Amino acid sequence: MWRVISLVLHDSRRAHCYAGEGRFAMAHLFISHSTRDGGPIAQQLSAALEAAGHRCWIAPRDVRPGVPYPGQIVGAIESCAGLVLLVTPAANERELSP
Repeated sequence: MWRVISLVLHDSRRAHCYAGEGRFAMAHLFISHSTRDGGPIAQQLSAALEAAGHRCWIAPRDVRPGVPYPGQIVGAIESCAGLVLLVTPAANERELSP
């Protein structure tokens, strides 16, 4: 069973991003998920959020070809208005790198 644990606005200056104002007007929600078992539900979640008017960044859909993958992930996290963390069995099993 999958569940969404948290939606976090990590920078209060970006809280207005959905109103289309200021320098963070294009900010997005970063959808964090395991590609091993979270892809389909992450795609559904992204579609639902986008249908509600929220801009989302989700891999691999938004990864640009020819640009280093890890750098794109870090950049998308650093520029997001909020992070949606999708916890699945595979996400819980993965060991984090130092």
